[in-house]
Amino acid sequence: MAMTVIDALGANADVEIVCSDIDTKVLATADKDIHDADSRGLSPDQLKRFFLRGSGANAGLMRIKPELRRLVEFRPFNLMAPRWLLGEPFDIVFCLNVMIYFDPPTQRRVLEQMRSVMRPSGLLMTTLGSCIAACLWDRNVIVGGLNHFMLPGGDGSGRYGSYAMEVLINQMMKLGAQRASMEAKIFGGGAVIGGMISSKVGERNTEFVMHYLKTERIPVVSKDVLDIYPRKVCFMPVSGKAMVKRLASGNTEALQAQDRAAAQRAAPETSGGSVDLF
Repeated sequence: MAMTVIDALGANADVEIVCSDIDTKVLATADKDIHDADSRGLSPDQLKRFFLRGSGANAGLMRIKPELRRLVEFRPFNLMAPRWLLGEPFDIVFCLNVMIYFDPPTQRRVLEQMRSVMRPSGLLMTTLGSCIAACLWDRNVIVGGLNHFMLPGGDGSGRYGSYAMEVLINQMMKLGAQRASMEAKIFGGGAVIGGMISSKVGERNTEFVMHYLKTERIPVVSKDVLDIYPRKVCFMPVSGKAMVKRLASGNTEALQAQDRAAAQRAAPETSGGSVDLF
C-alpha cells in the first residue's frame, strides 16, 4: 500500500497509513524495519527502490527504506472498543476477513463506528472471492452504501445476502434515500477455488442478488460477476462511482479460506427466493 502511494503521489506525499491489530505480538513483528528477505509479490524494481538487502551477518534479511517506512504507523486497536479515538478522520478504511466472525448487532456497531471515523467523501473498499458486494446509490440525495455477503440466505447475520441487502437498503432510507431512486452495481461471485465448482457458491450468490434487486425494482446499472477471478472493489458513496480490479488467482489465501467456509455452510437446496422487508 505504501509503495503504491509513493508511485502515485511521490515520495513526499502527505499520507499516513495506520495499521492496527488487537495482537501486540503481531504488531511488534510488523513494526520491525528488518525482515526475512521474502520477495514474493515484489517486482525487482520494488525491491531495488524500497528495500536494502543485508550482507555478511545480515545475509538473507532486508531493511525497509526510511522513505517507505515513514508512511506507516502500527497501533494496537480493538474493534470492540466503546469509542474509537483515532485522531483525524480517514479517507479509506480497509477491513479484511473480520466482520464475518461477528454477530449481527456487533457488525452493525462496528460499521457505525467505522462510519464515524471516516470523512464524508471517504471510500468503501472490499475484496471478494465467491462473495458478492452490492453498491447502492441514490443520486437524488447523494447517499450510497456497500455490503459484502457470503451466502444467499440464512439466519439474521451480515454474512447472508437476505439480511445484508435488507440492512443496506433500510440504513440508506434512514439517511433520506428512496427505494424508487436507488440504483445498484454488483461485483463478485467468482469461482476462485476449483473444488468449489460443484457447490456453485458464487453462481448462487449472483443469482440471488440479481433476483432480489429485480424484486425490489432497483435497477442494476453495471456489474462484474462470475468467472474465476477474485476482485477488489472500491466504491465512492458521494459520487456513486465504483471501481473494480480483477486480481491474480494466486496469493489469495484469506479469500480462499473465506470461500471454503462459505462452501461448508452452503446447503444444496438453498436458493435466492423473494424477501419481504416489511
